[in-house]
Amino acid sequence: MRNNYLLKYFLTFVLTISIISLNAQYISVDTQTYTPEQLVKEVFFGNQSSSCISVENVSISGWDFGNGKKSYGYFDRTGSAFEMEKGILLSTGDALTAPGPNDYIQSGNDSRWIGDRDLEDALNVSSTYNATILEFDFTATNTNRISFEYLFASEQYLVDGKGSQCNFTDGFAFLIKEAGSSDSYRNLAVIPGTNIPIKSSTVRGPGGLCAAINEQYFAQYNPYESPTNFNGQTKILNAITDIIPGVKYHLKLVIADEGNGLYDSAVFLKAGSFVGIKDLGADLVISSQTALCEGSTTQLDASITAPGATYQWYNAQGIITGATNPLYTVRDAGTYEVLIDDRGCKLKGSIKIEYAEKPIYNPNNSFCNYNEGKPIAIYLQQLNSQIISNYKSYFKVKYYRYETDAIEGNDNTIDTIQYSEDTTIYVRTESSECDTPVETINFKTPKKSAFLIDQIICPNSTTRLEVEDIFAYYKWMRENGEIIAEGDSVNSINNVGIGKYFVQLKSLNGCFLQQEVNVLHSELPQITNVEVTGNTATVFVNGGNPPYQYSLDNITFQSYNTLTNIPRGLRKVYVKDAQNCETVQKEFLILNLINVITPNADGKNDVLDYSDLSIKKDVKIEIFDRYGNQVFISQKTPYIWDGKMNGSVLPTGTYWYILNWTEPDTNLPVSYKGWILLKNRN
Repeated sequence: MRNNYLLKYFLTFVLTISIISLNAQYISVDTQTYTPEQLVKEVFFGNQSSSCISVENVSISGWDFGNGKKSYGYFDRTGSAFEMEKGILLSTGDALTAPGPNDYIQSGNDSRWIGDRDLEDALNVSSTYNATILEFDFTATNTNRISFEYLFASEQYLVDGKGSQCNFTDGFAFLIKEAGSSDSYRNLAVIPGTNIPIKSSTVRGPGGLCAAINEQYFAQYNPYESPTNFNGQTKILNAITDIIPGVKYHLKLVIADEGNGLYDSAVFLKAGSFVGIKDLGADLVISSQTALCEGSTTQLDASITAPGATYQWYNAQGIITGATNPLYTVRDAGTYEVLIDDRGCKLKGSIKIEYAEKPIYNPNNSFCNYNEGKPIAIYLQQLNSQIISNYKSYFKVKYYRYETDAIEGNDNTIDTIQYSEDTTIYVRTESSECDTPVETINFKTPKKSAFLIDQIICPNSTTRLEVEDIFAYYKWMRENGEIIAEGDSVNSINNVGIGKYFVQLKSLNGCFLQQEVNVLHSELPQITNVEVTGNTATVFVNGGNPPYQYSLDNITFQSYNTLTNIPRGLRKVYVKDAQNCETVQKEFLILNLINVITPNADGKNDVLDYSDLSIKKDVKIEIFDRYGNQVFISQKTPYIWDGKMNGSVLPTGTYWYILNWTEPDTNLPVSYKGWILLKNRN
């Protein structure tokens, strides 16, 4: 919390007595030396001759706190950093509490101190208090416009506190109308270019308790060691209005608190700033496309008809030494002012001048369509910074289909293009008063090889990669970036093994396109199953590169997968695919179902031989006599029965057998049942 009034006065007394030199860092306020008429004529108007501006009916109303304490007075910078050297102070509190430091909240108040209805109407507020009003009539004869400078400061510019405090707003108004007229007042204290009045709630900067608004007109939140005892302030602003020469106007400058008499505010009126305006022409600025072009000059003319008038030109650094002629040549950007004195009649002219850069086009304005030759849509404004090397946001870039339109700068512009073939458009860049150059933008499409396709080769072999002989340059690379070959005629490479490759193709239009190609090893076909029915086998194959070829001897092949008239026994089928790299093979069995054995050692039908079943899984052979007794079982190779049971010869007769196995390819169980005649010698 800030200190109270008593502490403020105590600190002021101590500082005054012990460190007098520090007073120079704060403004000073005088509430007794100047009469209201002197404040207006000598301070505000700066002793101008009455032949150009006459002033009458001056009055100031505010509050007299006694002992020389008033709500208005004269202020002086007195060596501090305050923005104005001197002028008039109108406050909603005690003007003597306005000097710094900023060490407590000013809240000068009296229940009898009322507000102002005209101010309430101008600001669209109600319940104002503590109004201080400066009024006078004036007549100007040498100009049709007048202006003056002011600064608004307030304790309501808070950096901490409660959010509800943002709802209060102290304000002021500079009200004007023809003297004696019943017309409504016009308010001159507004946001430039608008009708929004200047208030603590309409001009605020970032970093405070309340949200920023129109911050470009806000100067600062004041620190403790501030020239004034206000929490914040606006920049120096101008009040400007057109008038009719020779017509008397009434001006009412009023400031007041809203809602209550707490948290004082003040308006500082700059001494000598109430002058007529000399029109130097419209500002030459980038925003209106009227800025000067870099390297150029312009001549400002402040001439008036009075032969004895004197002139002085100013810029941001102050007086321009030697610039005392009515004409001044501008070579640099800035705000230029001229003060004209015609035997005590003063006029002030001001103009802002900015410089625009000349656009510089990049030497290579070509764009390639890298959408694999498919149509691509381009939003042209997105290319501005690529086309113009020194691109600025104020450049006005226009795109045209035809050069004649671009040269004229007409409205036949285009925003987007969609292209798949080489296309040329024209760009025109306008930069204020700079000459407007026209340049071409070339949209090109790189060509893609139609020859280059993935290849499948046999393992341990090579192939040839080739593209059309229509490109300007070729660069062949491996997947790791290693360059295999390059040149303007290398449209193919030989002895290429399995792997991933890239070829960078430069089209004749200068665009590049990188194409990928894969050389893949051929996958051998896989025989998944051989289905046997009698002496016929049907072969099923997956993988590889169809169509397939089938053979029983690996010599003669056929295109269909059914093989017939196959001799009984263990056989092989051979398959190859269209790539013809290698053949694959698979054994299968044409089962010899035996019905008679004669174990007489004559070499003919001596045994029941199913050893061919060794290619199957889980083979089991069981033989039973006619009574159902098991006489033989074999679950291991060689799957041969010699007509005996445990080494003993069995009698001649009919026996039954069961053959069981599992197909290796399908894991499906197979079972055969049948009879067999055994003829033994006994």
